[in-house]
Amino acid sequence: MVVPTLRGHRHTALRFFVLAWLGLALLTTPLWASGRESDARAVPAEPVAMDPRVSGIDVELSFDPDSGTLFVQGRLEIEASGMSSFVLAHNPWMTIETTSVTDGVVEHRKSGAGRVDLWLDPPVEGRRAVAFRMSGQPRRGAELLVQPGRLLLGPADGWYPSLPNVWAELRVRVEGPAGWTAVAPGSRRTPAGSAVQEWRTDRPVRSLAVVAAPGLVLSEGLAQRVAVRLAAADPAREAATLAALLADPIVWFTSTLDRYRFDGFNVVLLPGLEYRVRASGLLVAPAATPLAEAADAADLIAGQWFGERVAGDGAWIEAFAAWYATRYAREREQTVPGEIARLRDEYFRLPRSRDVPLSRADELTPEAVVRGKGSAAPEMVRLIVGERRADQAVRELFAQPPGPPLSLADVRTVYEKYAGATLLRSFADWFDRTGAPELEIELRSMPAATEGWRADLTVFQRRGSFALPLEVLFIGRGGETRRQVIHIDEETTSVFYDLPFEPVRVELDPLGKLFRRKTE
Repeated sequence: MVVPTLRGHRHTALRFFVLAWLGLALLTTPLWASGRESDARAVPAEPVAMDPRVSGIDVELSFDPDSGTLFVQGRLEIEASGMSSFVLAHNPWMTIETTSVTDGVVEHRKSGAGRVDLWLDPPVEGRRAVAFRMSGQPRRGAELLVQPGRLLLGPADGWYPSLPNVWAELRVRVEGPAGWTAVAPGSRRTPAGSAVQEWRTDRPVRSLAVVAAPGLVLSEGLAQRVAVRLAAADPAREAATLAALLADPIVWFTSTLDRYRFDGFNVVLLPGLEYRVRASGLLVAPAATPLAEAADAADLIAGQWFGERVAGDGAWIEAFAAWYATRYAREREQTVPGEIARLRDEYFRLPRSRDVPLSRADELTPEAVVRGKGSAAPEMVRLIVGERRADQAVRELFAQPPGPPLSLADVRTVYEKYAGATLLRSFADWFDRTGAPELEIELRSMPAATEGWRADLTVFQRRGSFALPLEVLFIGRGGETRRQVIHIDEETTSVFYDLPFEPVRVELDPLGKLFRRKTE
């Protein structure tokens, strides 16, 4: 008989522990990892973290118009799966003074112009609130966001720390000088004239902007069950009039894209402003913005679908919003929205040095580029894809729940799915380069060998080559006409047609479908 020793007990216990640990490991190893068990270099897989998302924003701000200084404190609710580090954007002219969390430890460190790294311990699993305090003199380019006559803080201005992916409930409290009216997304929860004005949303928002100025009068109306609030210095500008213009565009956008997602639509017509600032349920526009017909109202609200419901990772998304407003005008047999028509004309007068590819446009890019040329760019792609298939692609974009901002490449992928072909050339022509087509034609005609006439047509592209379907209209001596479509993609395209009449002239793009420069 073998009498076990103390040392033998240790070996037995160690063997039992090792066998138990191996059994537990086998039971908990995912099936997809079983094929790697023999690979000595394999390491345990890290959990796949969700994209971090801001699900709640609570900010309080005050400001000094004379010095241009802004003071912000608040709290962000961050949702993530096992993440401990985050990169937040903020205005480089603002300083994050403090950060704190109710659970654990947080540390922040500036890591570059306009960004701060945030570390949390323990990692965020689910939801965590991060409190912050900031101050500074924020700028938009060289322009101060806090001025003696106004406060204007847009989503891209980084006046509070932010992540790209936001779908958040919102509360904003603004303390300003006496006589100033503040407006933010949602509805006002404090009486008019309060020293501290609070705005809050009951539905999630994607982006936040705040505007305040003296002399603004806030009125309210209703358009298709959407609350319409208008703040303007001109008493003739009333929310009821704007709501009447918005009623049909809201119905049309809802039926062709998606329902309206936000707590009303707040519009501020701000004196002295030369550009637009958009956020979820809010638009700040120049005081002289045209509001003559429903197409003008469609131009105001289109960004609530393209830009807020479906977001892009750059200013190019504004092009899709402006384009859809022009589609509304065309289908309702109205003229192009007045502001877009003005910006299109301005684009063709713009010096080449100020032109920017839409894919690289930012908040400082001229609106003549972003919304002038931009209003036509998606339509030019639509001509290549075909109207029905392009509309299917747009509907798919809106079929998904709100998520992180899309890249232009993401949009192109969806369009290519329905086009059944690559659209690299089309998107490159209209989003990755500057300029617009400038076309000239040369027509020669002669009697055909048998009967009728032969028309030799040459199309010249004078400012680089674009790939486009070009309609031409041949016109005979007696008023006869024949319409043809030419697909052009080079600087010179030559074609010939047999016609039953002698063509004496030809018109390019007779229906005005193309966005192009007229030959000087």
